[in-house]
Parts: sequence; C-alpha cells; structure tokens
Amino acid sequence: MAQGESVAVTVVTVVYNAVRGGRGEQLRQCLSSVQAQEGVSIEHIIVDGGSQDGTLEILEGMPAGPVS
Repeated sequence: MAQGESVAVTVVTVVYNAVRGGRGEQLRQCLSSVQAQEGVSIEHIIVDGGSQDGTLEILEGMPAGPVS
C-alpha cells in the first residue's frame, strides 16, 4: 500500500431482535464503536433478519457517518 492511502474495511453486523432482553444499549455501542474508528475508510453493512422488537428503530435513529 502506498503511503497516504487509506485502508478500506468492510464491517458486517448481523442483527435479529437485538433489543430483546435489554440488549439495545449493546447494539448502540456496537454501531457507535464502528463509527468512531479513525484512520480507515469504513463501509458498515447492517443486515437485519426481520426483527420485531424495535431493532429497526434503533438502527434508523443512529446518525449516519459520511457516505462515499
């Protein structure tokens, strides 16, 4: 890799009813942690397997990072 080039990383997070059992804060922390990474170009793909517990609402409520 040439000096000055950014490392590209793809993170795939698979969720299904991630809020059930009080785990909503863990999902928020996961998403925030990925967004907080520096020095790399991140593509974050989130796959929701049809959650019925409010997971989608958490995902929609998270601020989106820069889109490229």
